[in-house]
Amino acid sequence: PYSRRSEEEKRRILEEFKKGSHSNVSEFVRAWNKKKGQSDYLIYETFRYWLKNDEIRCEKKSLGEGSKRRLSQAENSATMTTYTVEGSVRRHRTIDMKRQIVKEYEASGFKNERQFLKFWNRDKTDDDEDYLCYQTLRRWVKRLGTCTSETKLMDRDETEPLVSRGICEEWTDVNGCNKVSYGTITKFEEKDEDEVKNIVFTVKYMDESRALMSTIPEFRKLKSELAWGGCVKFEREQKTSDTLEKLAEHRTCSHWITPIMRNEELDDRSLPQLTLVIRGFKLVFSVRDSTIPNAGKGVFVKGSNIFVSDGMKSSPFVLNKGELLDLGIYAPFRAEDKKEEHVFFMKNFIHSFICEEWTFNTDHSDTVFDITDDWTGEIHDLARQHVPAYINECSSSETPTIRAEHDPEGNVHYLLGIVDADAEKLTIPVDGTELELFINYGPLYENVRLRKLYSELPLDEKKQRLKKLEDEDNEYLGEIDDFSGETVADCVAFIEKLVSSETQSLSRTVKQRSLRILRLLVKKAKTLLDEDADQEGLKTVIVMAESLCIELAMDCVWNTVA
Repeated sequence: PYSRRSEEEKRRILEEFKKGSHSNVSEFVRAWNKKKGQSDYLIYETFRYWLKNDEIRCEKKSLGEGSKRRLSQAENSATMTTYTVEGSVRRHRTIDMKRQIVKEYEASGFKNERQFLKFWNRDKTDDDEDYLCYQTLRRWVKRLGTCTSETKLMDRDETEPLVSRGICEEWTDVNGCNKVSYGTITKFEEKDEDEVKNIVFTVKYMDESRALMSTIPEFRKLKSELAWGGCVKFEREQKTSDTLEKLAEHRTCSHWITPIMRNEELDDRSLPQLTLVIRGFKLVFSVRDSTIPNAGKGVFVKGSNIFVSDGMKSSPFVLNKGELLDLGIYAPFRAEDKKEEHVFFMKNFIHSFICEEWTFNTDHSDTVFDITDDWTGEIHDLARQHVPAYINECSSSETPTIRAEHDPEGNVHYLLGIVDADAEKLTIPVDGTELELFINYGPLYENVRLRKLYSELPLDEKKQRLKKLEDEDNEYLGEIDDFSGETVADCVAFIEKLVSSETQSLSRTVKQRSLRILRLLVKKAKTLLDEDADQEGLKTVIVMAESLCIELAMDCVWNTVA
């Protein structure tokens, strides 16, 4: 049972502590309880509270007569005392003075003790009475503070530790060459996406990196997990500290890794096969029939240890959580694979929406990556020669092993690894077993799932969405009402390219849908011309569009007669 002690008893215990030879409070309390037992038990936190109220030293040191003398001076003085030991100026601050300095540090905006000391000692020399040493402040923060330098960073906004930090990114370009870029995190911002707040960082790339790779922009937006992973990677390379790496243990972060060797070729079936060598393992990615019924081709990976002979046991190849192995570029492979959004909008309609299965967003909101053929709408031949195009989508209940991200040059890559799932790592066996790889394209891909009849939406919602898709043409073409004169001209020029080709032919359906959209473009161009007669270029566009309408109408009639 605990009992309340009188003030006289408290002073008696404090006097015994001051007269004793114990090195600190903890040692004194242990000795007291061992001697007194349960009858006069002393609680450590209670005794520390008495010490604080009595304004005496929190931890008493007994390092000789000099230390005892300095302690006595501090206990009997309300101000800092200065003394000299072997010609060196030493200072002794009272416990309240120490606590006040620690409170100032914790309330400051500085990330660590060194930055705070640079500010504190900015107008002081080593001989000044108020000069503060780094090790001294670290000791006070540890003993008297409410948080250490690491928890101080963690308790503040999670983004602040990255600002002004270096970042490193590596990837494999379209030619199979490994590249690396360096930069600095300059700022961060919150963005609301689907009612979820996401942190986005801005990276400023170094002039040296941009001089080697002219396609890298000066600034780039980066998701939080990739920014953390890139900064930790930079810290490891530079071996400056491990602060960020410790903080990253409490966050979702990821970084790209590249193989030391890469080879991609066509097999005897004219299907691509990719071989990567990394960490002493060889990974072979091949294309064959998927394990998903009616899903066509899929991509399988088989691993082996290049240092272990056949028949001998070997540990599997492991990618830890957050490690993303670059399999190469998904898009673009040609300059024309990057299209203006309104041009792709029209192309997707002309080809009955089959093109949207093969598209990805770019770093710019007004363009898209499209790896389909302009005349057929199917994936073009160059993209078919690369493994990423054959990776299938998994169900919502499965964990995807592939994800898509943009490199600093803006290209879309497929990456092997796990980031968001509960699994801690991705394991690839090396006993000859093949593992099929899957990706998840997210909710924006639902229209494609509905058209290909593998949507997992509830039955009622699926029926509603399918009915809406049947009426989509009119709603889709309604977007033309918002087109500008320049946009109309781009769309007409694209259709003119399709119709005038001497080597490519268009199907009857494509011609009919092209004719339908051309008539709407002519109507929109005439409306714009009525609103602003100075747009002389629109007259030429209207003449060209009407000429294409006549040509396509004649072709449709002849096809019907035939």
